[in-house]
Order: sequence, then structure tokens, then C-alpha cells
Amino acid sequence: MTNKEKYYDEFMAPKLLELAKEAQVHGLSFLSIVEWAPGKTGRTHYAVQGEQGLAFRMTNWAAQCHGNVDSFWLAMQRYAIKFGHSSIFLHNQGIPEQSEMTISVKING
Repeated sequence: MTNKEKYYDEFMAPKLLELAKEAQVHGLSFLSIVEWAPGKTGRTHYAVQGEQGLAFRMTNWAAQCHGNVDSFWLAMQRYAIKFGHSSIFLHNQGIPEQSEMTISVKING
């Protein structure tokens, strides 16, 4: 463990966790990422269930993927299938613009 990582673990992470807990109490989504060396990160995350915008989700996916574009793209595809999208790139991948939920309602409705 490097000195930077140790500092993060001992001093920063607990403070960031407290901020995340405070955000939760007030119904706020919270995300922090700290990098102590290239590719070595710590992430503190709280999301209000169902209330995060796409930019917040994408930022969180990027942090979770640690630079792996394939993992990021798969997360985006799964989201688009579930919730729909208006992306030419996802359309070109064959992902319908309407969500599974919308299609299910139309079929069953």
C-alpha cells in the first residue's frame, strides 16, 4: 500500500462516507472518486433509487469500469435496453429506441 492510498483510506474515505450519508439523509445522490495512482481509485457512491440522471449514471459507470471502454459500453447498452434512448450509436447497434417496459406495455396493453 502506498502512502497516498493509506492517506486516502485513513483520512479521506471516512470523510467522503460521511458526506455520502449526509446526502442520503437529504435525498441527494452522491459520487466521489479519488485516484492515488494511474488506475488506482477509491469510489464513494450513494444514489437515490430511480432518481439519478443519465449523466450521473454515466459518471458512476466510468468510475466502476476503471477505463475499460467495453464495460462502460455494456453498461450503457443495458441501460438503453431497459429505459430507452435516442442515440444514433445505440440504434446502429440494433438496440431499440423504446424501452423494454414500453414495448411490454404495448404488447400486453
